[in-house]
Amino acid sequence: MDADNVFGRAAELAYFFFFSIFPLLIALTSLLSVVSGGARFQGELLRYFHAVLPDSAFELLSTTLAEITESNRGGQLSFGIALTIVSASAGMVAVIEGLNTAYDVREARTWLRRRGVAFLLTLALLVFLILALALFLYGPESGAFLAEHIGFRPLFETAWPVLQWPIAFLFVLTAMALIYRFAPNVRGQTWTCIYPGAIAAFLLWLAASVGLRIYLSVFNTYTAAYGSLGAVMILMLWFYLFGLAILVGGQLNSVLAGIEKKA
Repeated sequence: MDADNVFGRAAELAYFFFFSIFPLLIALTSLLSVVSGGARFQGELLRYFHAVLPDSAFELLSTTLAEITESNRGGQLSFGIALTIVSASAGMVAVIEGLNTAYDVREARTWLRRRGVAFLLTLALLVFLILALALFLYGPESGAFLAEHIGFRPLFETAWPVLQWPIAFLFVLTAMALIYRFAPNVRGQTWTCIYPGAIAAFLLWLAASVGLRIYLSVFNTYTAAYGSLGAVMILMLWFYLFGLAILVGGQLNSVLAGIEKKA
């Protein structure tokens, strides 16, 4: 990690994530409004952000998103969704470069192909986020539908509220595994050397988010030091921890791939 400058790379990712988060949320809410129940989905999405983000950072995120959507009424965002996802994929390009460093490989793909991979991975991330949110949002309805067609209705309706959590986790895990599989310029990776890093990154990011919330609830020095910019700094710190988790997962996968290759 020290040799690959993981902590410096995480700061770079935080910078790009900060500029990508609002285009990404715009694309996500635009997609949801096209499907159906966009407002309901957006409220559910913000609720999950509130669960992991510190309060001041969440307030900044939700207020800014509301201002953007209010100033772009009439479906204008939906028509520009492809351009929005391209803008949001800038953060994924930084992930590609960071994972290439973790695997000690040079980027041999053309600029256009690299951008295409970043665009597709960002789109895949949006799709799996929608699936995970839909699972929670329409959990009872989907559980009743499946119970009616599969049978064992009482048992299924009792087990479904518990089963939807690991299924949603599997959606998120699949999205992260796709990033580790296709983002770095490495061929011939096996899935056994991808999922450990994906699981570790997810758990590390979750633990870091909870730890940051606890720390800020006791020692919130950012508002005192930065004033009104404190929420921005906290959001940047959260992105830094998120980027660090992704790079640590990439480092783990790189080590496992090296061990498998030697074996």
